[in-house]
Amino acid sequence: MRYNGKDSGTAGTGVPVATGQQVTVGAGNVNITVVSDATTISKIYGPSQTGLQLGKWKFAAANDDVTLNKLTLETVRQAGVGGGVQDALGTFGTLSLYDGATKLADASYVAGDVVFTGFSSSISMDSYKVYTLKGNSNGSGVISNNTTTAFVVKSDSNTDMEARSAAGALLGTADINFNSASNAGAAESRLATSTAYIFHDAYPTVAAVSLGSSLALDTKAQILKFTLTNSGTRDLRFGSTTISISVSGLQSSGVVTAASGTIHDFRLYEDNGAGALGTWIAGGASGSADVAIGTTTANPATISFQSGNDQGALLTNFVVSPGATRTLIVTADTSNMGSAKTAGTSVTLSAKISGTTGWSGTAWNTGNLFYFYTPVGGSENAAPGFTASDSYDVQGSTMSRSF
Repeated sequence: MRYNGKDSGTAGTGVPVATGQQVTVGAGNVNITVVSDATTISKIYGPSQTGLQLGKWKFAAANDDVTLNKLTLETVRQAGVGGGVQDALGTFGTLSLYDGATKLADASYVAGDVVFTGFSSSISMDSYKVYTLKGNSNGSGVISNNTTTAFVVKSDSNTDMEARSAAGALLGTADINFNSASNAGAAESRLATSTAYIFHDAYPTVAAVSLGSSLALDTKAQILKFTLTNSGTRDLRFGSTTISISVSGLQSSGVVTAASGTIHDFRLYEDNGAGALGTWIAGGASGSADVAIGTTTANPATISFQSGNDQGALLTNFVVSPGATRTLIVTADTSNMGSAKTAGTSVTLSAKISGTTGWSGTAWNTGNLFYFYTPVGGSENAAPGFTASDSYDVQGSTMSRSF
């Protein structure tokens, strides 16, 4: 504010601030937050992939324009899988920092740190920039497989971050804060943990195939059909799976038997390439999948296809090559499900492979499809196998039969 005239030694009246006039109070500061949007969902990545999104942060400037010239990111293990800094990962090749579609800098992963320098990114006062970390993964045998990893901002010290005011002064730790716009914040380290990702040399992408809405009355009625694609670079061996089956409308007697208004004799087949049943792989009346689902059975019931009902080691040796897809069909004997049914009533069935995707906050979520693979130069993972997939739940068709 400006005063004109002779100093009288008494208090004067200043020019009032006009409506809409901006008054800046305090030094510049930066508020760092983690971006959560459709692109930041935790997921599985494989070997030799390029342009992977590995983290996303929002830097907001207040009180002054701010220019970012240096940023150090660090890899950490999420809580529940060891904690602490990961300083010996073989997972990453070149890493890059982006402002939207504009690449600001490249850096290498060295002992847990990724140091971006040699760039200048201006953030206007009361505005923000979103910075995205992208990178390439190394090949099988080099990546740290079955490892959950996240990136953090290493610290707000000038050793790890350089942010300058419009006048060129470096902002200190008090001026750079996580989830707070302040000039009086505490020094922080390992702040703003980004999305967690897990890395596998081979991993399944599973998708249900529609069977329509009509439930067949048959000794081998198709009740669930799904494709199994290997999204990695090593052979994926299908180990076992548990199917959840929900049924309503059965009219069995109090005793659950195969011939008394039930559904039973569950089997796993490979599709013959024309949509029909091909090779019988697992399950059957002589195996542990011979569960009779009736009115007194838990709903949903669970049916497992595993070594106990493997047909001639076909399940044990069921391998999906990298990039390949194989189609599987679950069948059931529904021929007696109409027993004791009255006209105008129906039976309804649906089946799924249940599970949960992504990071739970303490561990990677699991599901009911188990698989194995052997990294280059390594050994196959131990039983019961990995279960991570981005496909859960694999929900089959809801089918009905009227009587």
